[in-house]
Amino acid sequence: MGKGREIGAQLNAWLAGGDREPLQARLLEGVLLDALGGDARLRGPVRDLALQPLLVKLLQETSPAARRSLLETLVQDLQATYAPAVLGELLDLLEAATGLPVGSRTPSEPGSPPLSPPAMEPSAQSRRRRRRRPGSPQSWGQVVLDLGQDLQPLAPGLALGFANALVFLWLGDELGRLLPVAWSSGLLLLLVLAVLQLLLVRPLARLRRSAPLTLADSGDPHRVWRWISAPWVHHRQGEALLNGVMLLILLGDTPLPLGQLLLRYLLTSLATMAPAVLLARRWLRVSCWDGATGAVAALIALATGVSLLHWRPVSFPFGVLTVPVWVLFVVYGAIQLAWVLPRQHPEETAPPRQRLLCSTWWWGTSLGLLWALLTRLQEWAEPLLRATGRG
Repeated sequence: MGKGREIGAQLNAWLAGGDREPLQARLLEGVLLDALGGDARLRGPVRDLALQPLLVKLLQETSPAARRSLLETLVQDLQATYAPAVLGELLDLLEAATGLPVGSRTPSEPGSPPLSPPAMEPSAQSRRRRRRRPGSPQSWGQVVLDLGQDLQPLAPGLALGFANALVFLWLGDELGRLLPVAWSSGLLLLLVLAVLQLLLVRPLARLRRSAPLTLADSGDPHRVWRWISAPWVHHRQGEALLNGVMLLILLGDTPLPLGQLLLRYLLTSLATMAPAVLLARRWLRVSCWDGATGAVAALIALATGVSLLHWRPVSFPFGVLTVPVWVLFVVYGAIQLAWVLPRQHPEETAPPRQRLLCSTWWWGTSLGLLWALLTRLQEWAEPLLRATGRG
């Protein structure tokens, strides 16, 4: 039995061993690499195959016609990517894992001698797809190319999220004309989030599991709507309560119109989810993003950055209390770290620093501090620009 067929047989046995729903691409990668063992010759191609969204769909599909269609599409992609020797092993793997005949190809013969390293080299397209190994040199052009390839599966979700923010800008402006002037847009946003969370606790409990953006669905065009549903729900009730209190403190008396507030909330949420998902697709096996965490972290970090750069206290009224922003920064950060750093799934093996970099709290905090710095630099540059203009 060739190596590819052996790996496929082990994958088939693993899938038959119990209910593995929902099947995760990173979990599948771990199973295939474990089956591969210490043989490094097929490591790159097997990893790339495991991360193919088509493979996850193929293994989850139950319709014979749909499985055949998915298999043919996946085989065509592999044929355009790999040299014949590697292709034969991968097609053996697919045939053994799915139980479906692959069709016309050049198989790797059972009992054939091990492939030499030159024969194992994939095509140029495959080499571009490989992840850079730590410590290996890489040109800026290659960095941009890799980034573009990583962003490609996320492009539909990012585009839909951006278009959704524009729709809510229009909707918020129209609702703002109908509502009394005394109503706070911040309180309206908080009310919407609270009502949605309460509905998802009991009447719509099933939607609470499908609304967040998960790692497996981040690049799935059939679940692209999760990019627009994720900012409105929380899978943790405690996080929903925490973010609600923070939004009440930060935006309870905001003068922003409703349309502008919704636009900023959704764009900030999108801007914090995008890099978190991008890194998680490289490092993590299981992850989930939802709720107002990215937007709340950005608001707290922006106010903290402004306070530090202007060297003056910034506080928010909250009932009879006046809460300094540094208190919000410390308390909110400590609670988020307690959620982010521990492993959330037994299959997750990434170190804590990688889980931190894959969180919307980290990117919201970074975005807020960066925005405060850019604002301060602009203030410093304006007198120089005016003096240069008069000169």
